[in-house]
Amino acid sequence: MPIQKLLHRSEFEDILQHGKYLFHVHTNYTDGVSKVDEYCSLCSQKGFDSLFIIEHVREKLGYSFEDLNNEVLDARIKNPELKVSLGVETKVMPNGNLDIDSKLLEKTEILGIACHGFPGNPEDLYKSMVNTFNRYSKNHSLCVWLHPSSVLKHFDELEGPRKVRNLIEVAVSNGIFVEWNISRDHESSILPNWIPDANLVFGTNAHSIEELNAHIKTIQANNLFKTV
Repeated sequence: MPIQKLLHRSEFEDILQHGKYLFHVHTNYTDGVSKVDEYCSLCSQKGFDSLFIIEHVREKLGYSFEDLNNEVLDARIKNPELKVSLGVETKVMPNGNLDIDSKLLEKTEILGIACHGFPGNPEDLYKSMVNTFNRYSKNHSLCVWLHPSSVLKHFDELEGPRKVRNLIEVAVSNGIFVEWNISRDHESSILPNWIPDANLVFGTNAHSIEELNAHIKTIQANNLFKTV
């Protein structure tokens, strides 16, 4: 069964502004614990209308992305009231390329850009992030910079927040969405109001339904979504 790109940018924007969504969960295909169906059940129970599975990928995958995609397609059939989307989380490389197979890249519904274990110095990281934003936004209408606070550890305490704000500006100028992640960014110096409303995505980085349920309570307690 082919990977299907069902989500258009305008639909994504509408979900972000008016929907009740849960963005960025990991399944048992990688370092998550819970299955696609389990996430769908929790979303329906809690009254959410959209679920975004953002799964780790590398150029050489250790699992079948097609099998995962088939589970998502089945979940759409089983849960017609829930919009289930599948995207990827792939890391920035020192040359500004992403660690993803070119064929999978062409089929990706949502391209999640992340900083994981970058081997270069802070200036190399900054340049690579800029190159990535400029390069991949040209061919992918749904790019999301995931948990931006991950770059903070590469800079000193004073320089880090300024670099992140600059990178947010570069991302937004390229039409890229920016995630404010409840797991990673919530306790950092990064604030949601650094990101324009039109580009802001609230994400969870949940690896189980138990963890996601805890994040839902945080969402509700902090009134992150006006519709929740």
